[in-house]
Formats: sequence, C-alpha cells, structure tokens
Amino acid sequence: MKGAVLVTGASSGIGAAYACQLARRGCDLVLVARRVCELERVAEQVCALGRKAEVIGADLADPDSLERVEARLRRGVDGLVNNAGFGNLSPFGQSDLDLLSSMIAVNVTAVVRLTHAALPGMLARKEGAIVNVGSGVVYRPIPDYATYIATKAFVTEFTAALALDHGGSGVRFHLAVPGVTRTEFSSIAAGVSLEGVRSTSVMEADAFVEAALAGFDQGEAVTIPALDDPALHDALIAARKAVGRHVTASQPAKRYGVGTAGDPD
Repeated sequence: MKGAVLVTGASSGIGAAYACQLARRGCDLVLVARRVCELERVAEQVCALGRKAEVIGADLADPDSLERVEARLRRGVDGLVNNAGFGNLSPFGQSDLDLLSSMIAVNVTAVVRLTHAALPGMLARKEGAIVNVGSGVVYRPIPDYATYIATKAFVTEFTAALALDHGGSGVRFHLAVPGVTRTEFSSIAAGVSLEGVRSTSVMEADAFVEAALAGFDQGEAVTIPALDDPALHDALIAARKAVGRHVTASQPAKRYGVGTAGDPD
C-alpha cells in the first residue's frame, strides 16, 4: 500500500496500529473515528513519523457523518482500511433493536458505502487497495453474537466478491481476520473482558497489523495472522467450492425421496 490511505476506527487498537505502521511505510493518513481527541493523538504519532495526517471526526452510524467521509473518499485516496466496527454480547431476542441497527450501519452499510465511494477513482487509476477487517468468529461462532457474526460474514463474502468483480483491475482487495486482540473493542465495543483469557490466546494489535500487512505484501487475499497452516483455509475454500458444484440441479437429491418421477404430463 502506498500514497494516501483512509483508515476508519483509527482512534485506537487495530485502526491506530494500521495508521502508524502505514506511516512507517511512507503513507499519508486520513484518520476517521468518533473520538477526535484520540484521533489527534494518533495524528501526532503519524506526523512524528514524517507523514501527513488528516483528522475527520465521524460516527459512521450517522448518515450525515458517513456522507462526509464518502465525500472525502471521492476526492481521491490510494487505499481504504475499513476497520471501524462494534459488537453486542447478548442473545438476539434480548438485544436492543436500535443497537443492532447501529451495528449493521457501521459494520455493513458503512463498509459498502465507503468502498463504493473510494473504488471508482482507484479503478480509473488502475491501482489502489481496499482492506476490510473481518473477524475470526465467522470461522468459530460463539453464542450471543448473532448479528455481529452475520455482519462480519458479510464483510468476508463482500471482500471475496469484490475481487471477483474487479479481478485484473489493478485494485487489491484484502481481508484481515483478527481473533482475540488486545484492543478497546473487547471492553467498549463488544462488552467482553479479557480477564481470564489465556495470554497465549490474545494477540497485540501491533502484531496483528504487522502480520496482516505482511500477508498483503505476499499477495494473500485473506490473512489470518494466528493461522500457522494456510492449507487449512485452502481446504475450507475447496470444500465450499465442492458444495457449490452441487447446489443447482433439475432434481432434489435422492436422499429426500422427492422428484418428478410419476408426475402427470
């Protein structure tokens, strides 16, 4: 990734780590998050690394704020990191519907709209990168996270579909998949405490981003920093393709005991 990169959720955690590590790689940053004071601290770090930093205070669940960020993207960027997101730990039937709607707005709608704003310019230049931050819960679902898991499943499939739509365009689409990461997301955005979680299961945000960028450099479409054996993910993709070859047919599978045999003409 090079040039100017807009990072959402850049006030702390993974977003701030992306900002600082991209600055070290020579990128200028456009930093987006709700907490302007925290964004300004990250901007100071970026500037200390010799790069420019633009701060945009915005709540991506708010249509007006989202529109301001879209307008900035249409002015042109070389990269977009869709990192902003939050979760809600509670059984779906007991969850606050307004909160779930806001989650969908940030985790899904904002990702779609910001990507749609940034992509045309990249396609015209035949270069650029869009990085979407997914979640390991897509591969290992846990209770009380139904809507969050669904939003991150969307991000996963959206990233893959974008690559299919625009293969050979010169624009890279990359999915970075964190597991349990030591960020404010756990305590603030997801309502989960890391107390009691084995230290060997918790990755630092800087380490996650460093590995994610290394995977990007290596040409990976999906980077799961904690995954030692990439063949496991390859096998998952192969299994999905195998199932996909059998979802369309003129008759139901024989195991259901139904079909057109014996139907009147």
